Amino acid sequence: MRQMPSFLRIGQKLHTDPSAGKHSGLEVYKPLLGLWLIDISLSLNWTEKPPCGSLTRTFSHPEFVEITGMKELKTLLTDDSDEEDEDDFLLELGADLLEVETESVVSAVHRNRKTRTKREQTRMRRQQVMKLLKKRRQELIDQGVDPVLPLFQNVERLGRMVHLNETEHAILTFAACLSCFTPFNEFISNCSISLRDDAMASLLSTLTGQPGKSIRKALRRDSVLITSGLISIDHDEIDLEGKITLVNDLQAVMLDVLASDDELSRRVLRPSKPATLTLADYNHLAPDIELLTAYFAGGQQIQAKGINILLYGPPGTGKTEFAKALATHCGLNLFDIGFADEDGDPLSGEQRLHSLTFCQRALKDKTQVALLFDEVEDVLPGQHEDGLFGMLFANKSEGNKGGKAWINRALEENPVPTIWITNDANIDSAYLRRFDYSLALRIPPQLVRTRMVTNHLGQHAPDAAAVSAIAELDDLLPAQLERAARVAQLSSLVAPEQAWRHVQMALQRSRSLLGQTRKNLTATARTQYSLAYLNTDADIAAILNGLRIRPQASFCLYGPSGTGKTQLARHVAGELGKPVLIKRASDLLNKYVGGTEQRIAAMFQQALDEDAVLLLDEADSFLSDRRGAQQHWEATQTNELLTQLECFDGIFFATTNLMDKLEPASLRRFSHKVKFDYLKPQQGYDLFVQEFCRLGGALEEAQNLQDQVHRLADLAPGDFAVVVKNLSGLGERPSAPEFLKRLEAETSIKAQGKGKVGFF
Repeated sequence: MRQMPSFLRIGQKLHTDPSAGKHSGLEVYKPLLGLWLIDISLSLNWTEKPPCGSLTRTFSHPEFVEITGMKELKTLLTDDSDEEDEDDFLLELGADLLEVETESVVSAVHRNRKTRTKREQTRMRRQQVMKLLKKRRQELIDQGVDPVLPLFQNVERLGRMVHLNETEHAILTFAACLSCFTPFNEFISNCSISLRDDAMASLLSTLTGQPGKSIRKALRRDSVLITSGLISIDHDEIDLEGKITLVNDLQAVMLDVLASDDELSRRVLRPSKPATLTLADYNHLAPDIELLTAYFAGGQQIQAKGINILLYGPPGTGKTEFAKALATHCGLNLFDIGFADEDGDPLSGEQRLHSLTFCQRALKDKTQVALLFDEVEDVLPGQHEDGLFGMLFANKSEGNKGGKAWINRALEENPVPTIWITNDANIDSAYLRRFDYSLALRIPPQLVRTRMVTNHLGQHAPDAAAVSAIAELDDLLPAQLERAARVAQLSSLVAPEQAWRHVQMALQRSRSLLGQTRKNLTATARTQYSLAYLNTDADIAAILNGLRIRPQASFCLYGPSGTGKTQLARHVAGELGKPVLIKRASDLLNKYVGGTEQRIAAMFQQALDEDAVLLLDEADSFLSDRRGAQQHWEATQTNELLTQLECFDGIFFATTNLMDKLEPASLRRFSHKVKFDYLKPQQGYDLFVQEFCRLGGALEEAQNLQDQVHRLADLAPGDFAVVVKNLSGLGERPSAPEFLKRLEAETSIKAQGKGKVGFF
């Protein structure tokens, strides 16, 4: 037979009812809660100093009467006119003394007699209340409570999970009652019971019979009860209801009937939902996956402490899914540290840390388990970027997110491996250096993006080219593909013919929302590419053969726009079977100090991760002569680019139309400097024939215009791309004269740009 814990200091109520112990409402716990309220009132001398201002407002309070069952108090204290507060008496007595000189002695004596009568009535009423409280206290002890009630069983289960002693069981029980029973909490809150730490320890000692020394030890910051995360003690708070609270994760289950310790664990601990991806979706991280798999296996083998992994990167790059897939691959049961309660209300950083410590304690004896703590930025303070000024005026609340020493211990002594996830790794370095391994998850490489686009959107795509066009958006997040797939799936139920258009619309709106303003950087090929239509001062074919043997080089491609610089980088990537990563100045420039340098470094890292040919378009923005820099940061950006370039073990192309503005020292960093020029007359004519015939024109018609085409000045492959694009949109076969006329218009614009500017 289950016995009542001695710290409850109440009788044991035995039930023959088969439903005994299956109740979770307030009614069956009233004897204990009523006993505690009476003991609190006696301990704090409420009959002499009522916390609510009067005996009536204190002991006739609806919650007090309901919980203690003392309806007679409400009857006794009904007549407010007969009750005198001590403060009112002193005020009245003072007034009598001031007026005694102006009133008759008889009147003064009469008033003092009346005052003494009221004081005597109040004293008698207080004695009656005290007598009733003590009488009811003994009745509640004799009435007792059932030891098999869910709250008591769940307290025992938690005690077994985190190894609590009897004093800690007692405190946990009181905290659970205070947090789980609203009337009990509301009455205590209404009474504004203000206690410092020592006073609260004394009160808990009175309620539970545990030694005050043991209570104070159990409430220390380093105690098992506190470090387990079961309860929270706010040492700065003085109101009892806010000073000691049960962790949010437990409040919803403490009154539930549970079959076993394992059921409580399942209810309190939050198993992660199954991953929707596998590690096959992250094959670009194969070396990291191999390392982490071995690392977790080794840690499990010797039960190592302090295993902490940090995953960071932009939102929507699949960090959480990677963590789940990795845990599954390693045979680990993964549990989440929640960021919201069962009602969906967000948890504070402190509450989440308490959940973490509880889960660590509850799972420490388990094998093959791990914890997932997402949105780490909630609890780990960020670095101050503004120097001393920023540190002086930073939000002081950051320092209260858990206490540096406490968090450091949590990162060094945690018994359960923990995977931490953040979108922003701008975290105090004191914490960052305590992570054993960190992994940045960026936008996946193009090959992976192609597979993801195919998986999510392939069923709606009109052809492979449409899939490739989306996969080449190197700023597109995996989460955007998931959302677009959902839009397409639901809209295709009523408009299947519009599914792909809806995909494009969803992605367009999402990109606009996230500030991804660039269009697809892979321009649709409008002309048939060939090295024969490049006019350069280098043997491109020979260079390409060399890259096939050793794919490492840096190129500075310069010359007029439209002469094929960007297309050459694409062609090289295609010939080598590599993706091409294109960046422009607008992708790298950042308004924050050091932000551009970080993006430059990330660009090179992304190219390495994707094994991509890297093309920096408009490179003159970063390679201009540093002697002409107006600001210090302009020089540091150039330095960063050149430093990264020296260490880059891949193929890098930089294009510019402003060769004369580049710094000579920066040009020495390039292994190849290739000049592009306008087409030679014969090249222009050959390309004219090729593209005109591709549009459906007759060869003879094109040949008739050979002399006119030869006379076109400043003709570039880009001019043909513009004309072909415009003519393709008409849907009709153009004539050779019309094709020539449009080319002349394109070249004349460039001729106008070379004219004199100003008055002449």
